[in-house]
Amino acid sequence: MTAKPRDGRFVWVTWLSKLMAGEVSCEWASWFRTNYQDWDRPPSDFDLAGWTLAHTRLLHELRGRLTGRFETLLVERQAQFRYEVPSGLVLSGIPDLVGLSADGGTVYEVKTGRPRTSDGVQARIYMYCLPRAHPACAGRRLSGRVVYLDGHETQIPPEEAEGEFVDHLEYWLKILDSNDPPERLPSEAKCGYCNIGHLDCPDRIAPALLDERRE
Repeated sequence: MTAKPRDGRFVWVTWLSKLMAGEVSCEWASWFRTNYQDWDRPPSDFDLAGWTLAHTRLLHELRGRLTGRFETLLVERQAQFRYEVPSGLVLSGIPDLVGLSADGGTVYEVKTGRPRTSDGVQARIYMYCLPRAHPACAGRRLSGRVVYLDGHETQIPPEEAEGEFVDHLEYWLKILDSNDPPERLPSEAKCGYCNIGHLDCPDRIAPALLDERRE
């Protein structure tokens, strides 16, 4: 069974951040997810249980350290938002934790893997969208912080989610919001990480074919 069109265009922040950071080279895959739903998904060897255990613990420990430092702490679903652009496309995300104080606040993202450029981009998108789409954050100027399992932290000042960043954000949203799909760019390096199956992407290079090409 192939995918069906969405009632309205929808983008998760995690999809968009990887596209903006250049970690996803096939723009078509991001466009397809924005415009379609219920697509065929190939089997995955991703250890979801292991990731969930590590992520949940790291977030819980961070929440404990931050208790009392902010007037309000929004955790995961409490901070979920839907930011709608003028065309009707909806950009949605679930920040890990948002700490709010009288003079602003901080968006926290916890990461259990190695640092990626998209981590900071993801935090910046949250910093931009939350004041515009979440009632508790309305009108606030937010900073960001990415926290890693090894204790390393990356700080992001509010101005890094303004100005030129907004131009980049709008540029990529227009591509995903287009009626014309981008060209598919299948590759041995990327198809193995894509969750769109062959039924919806006939150009996909399946893992079996990757193995054959390496022999």
